[in-house]
Amino acid sequence: MRSSLKELWSRVIKTVDKEDIYVNGHDNAYPQRVELVVDNSVTAKMAANKMAAFVIGKGPSEDFQVNPAKGLSLYDIVKRSARSMAYHRGFFLHLNYDIEGNVNYMDVLPFKNCRIAKEDDQGYPGLVYYSDEWEDKGGFSSRKKKDRRFFYPYNPKKQVIDEQRRKDAGDTADLEQLMKKYRGQVMYVNLEPERIYPLAYVDSVYNDADSEYRASVFKNTTLRNGFIGKIVANLVGSDTEKDTQSNESNLEALMGAHNTGGLLTFRTELGEDGKPIEAVSFTTVDSNIDDKMFSYTESSTMEKILMAYNNIPKQLVTVGEGAMFGASGDALREMKLYYQNETEVERKTLQNALSDALGRIITINPLIDEGELTNLEE
Repeated sequence: MRSSLKELWSRVIKTVDKEDIYVNGHDNAYPQRVELVVDNSVTAKMAANKMAAFVIGKGPSEDFQVNPAKGLSLYDIVKRSARSMAYHRGFFLHLNYDIEGNVNYMDVLPFKNCRIAKEDDQGYPGLVYYSDEWEDKGGFSSRKKKDRRFFYPYNPKKQVIDEQRRKDAGDTADLEQLMKKYRGQVMYVNLEPERIYPLAYVDSVYNDADSEYRASVFKNTTLRNGFIGKIVANLVGSDTEKDTQSNESNLEALMGAHNTGGLLTFRTELGEDGKPIEAVSFTTVDSNIDDKMFSYTESSTMEKILMAYNNIPKQLVTVGEGAMFGASGDALREMKLYYQNETEVERKTLQNALSDALGRIITINPLIDEGELTNLEE
């Protein structure tokens, strides 16, 4: 259940291992709830995937290995970062360096596992803490320290990196130990820098995404447990339980298309009027499933969710009558161009972050190149 706005969006500070940590949500589990509601809503998940696809575009203009240990290329980092942005409006980029201070390791940490510490007295960013479970169950003091680890905030100055290495490995450590024991730095990219943690794109339509999921559950439960054109057989009471069981078995044998030619006979008695008493009669119980019950709600819910994700054109995420295959090639290119422009901030933010980290210009090619743009203008 979603909490009230007042308590959900307050970014309070709680003490963890003598460090002041900014809490993300009233119970420190806002990112976990975001991922759950997005993954449970078909529209929100489609929207997040489509946004990530447009941020990724055609990928970086050059691709090379950035994480030998995990076999990750720059393109892999772009994909992971784009997905984190589509879900959470931000990402955490884990970096490590060679002895000369150049990045030789890069990975994207799960957004839901990261929390940031309060700034120091000089206003410099605090440490980035990582844990597989952050929900506040009985207070942070109840957690074991081994369940968490921290990384230094991003600062590419070699002097700072060397100081951090000595702090991790000790002043007397040799070069191998300095390299091996260094935990690395994390670049925190927040698309809403005025907030400690960004609000997810799904935030403003959280209830709509959840309603879409609940409607699906309701329809599934109704289909499994409701009445769907049931037939009730009314039998005249038999003299013995054996006769009753025999009649029920005979009726079951008539069910199904392959038994339409079967014959069932009953013995009957005469009523007071001298006419035979009806031995068996059938009553149909109408279905209680209304396919149109949620049609308007589902349509309006989809539109609002798509609007929350930078107003994705509906035709880009749905395939149906009048949708993707019903649109002309020019119309589709125009919609792609429109949404490409709507996701330009996200794409350039990622592009700039990677360029800063790697110390070289990184370009992420959009889905529609300049040649296609020229054709659209003709």
